[in-house]
Amino acid sequence: MGGAAVGPCPGAGCVGPGLFALILGAALLVGIAEVFRDNAAQTMLPALVPHERLERANGRLWSIELAGNALIGPALGAMLIALALPLPFLANAAAYALAILLVARLSGRFRPEPSGPRDWRRELREGFAFLAGAPLLRSLAWITGVWNLLFQMVMIALVLHVQENLGLGAPAYGLILAAGAVGGIAGGFWGEAVIARLGPKRTAQWMLACTAPAFLAIALAPGALTLALVLAVFEFTGLVWNTVSVSYRQRMIPDRLLGRVNSLYRLLAWGMMPVGLIASGLIVRASGLVLAREVALVMPFLVAALGAAALGAIGWRALGRGFGQG
Repeated sequence: MGGAAVGPCPGAGCVGPGLFALILGAALLVGIAEVFRDNAAQTMLPALVPHERLERANGRLWSIELAGNALIGPALGAMLIALALPLPFLANAAAYALAILLVARLSGRFRPEPSGPRDWRRELREGFAFLAGAPLLRSLAWITGVWNLLFQMVMIALVLHVQENLGLGAPAYGLILAAGAVGGIAGGFWGEAVIARLGPKRTAQWMLACTAPAFLAIALAPGALTLALVLAVFEFTGLVWNTVSVSYRQRMIPDRLLGRVNSLYRLLAWGMMPVGLIASGLIVRASGLVLAREVALVMPFLVAALGAAALGAIGWRALGRGFGQG
């Protein structure tokens, strides 16, 4: 099987309902596994590297992830699916198997000593209590949650904005997203140097302050090149922010609580993403009732910019109090 690997789409229904259900189940399983994997990776990293090198380790980890997820993976998947439909799935399975072997070879102790009989209700309460009693950790969680909400508003609206307002096709859109990924990779590699120069407090404050201008610049960018440059800078600041916040979490949370507090933190920070997706669609639909289509498509960017400006002002003070003079 080569060339056109996928046959014509039926006018109604589904050609293989069983296969479709299998793909849905596999996607659900992979999504659930990714939640466990991401939390485990952040939790075990402090046991692999010295605390003074957490910024470097976190930055490198995210840079490699971005390179695989946003640059190499999509291009390789498209090439493989053009050769034969099963190839990307087989390659993915082989990559998972290799990852399992690599993780299995890690040596060390990654489970803290138990403080008593296991009780998930008590452990969950301990995690909540620790997060509630850590002002800076709480601030980082809600700031990241609101930031993710605004980010999703922008990214879901970007597709139609690029297609309809800028008149660009799928290849240009892919290159724009790739430019953003390159910026993120650079942020992962250079984040340690930025933090060393500015300090954690100023780094977190300035990276947050860059969000509102970036959202506004996305709305005003006249073409593919300027939009790509804006996304590259934006993703750079986002990765540096992540490096500051995650490294702080890993240092200040005790080992025995790190996994559960990480889970609660990520629930607050990542749980806002679906809200942003829904809000973006509602903003476009409501704006389209009174505004021209091209204006309605940029309204999520403008609303996100206003929200990011408010978040930056409130978050600047919260971060300043939390980090103190650090």
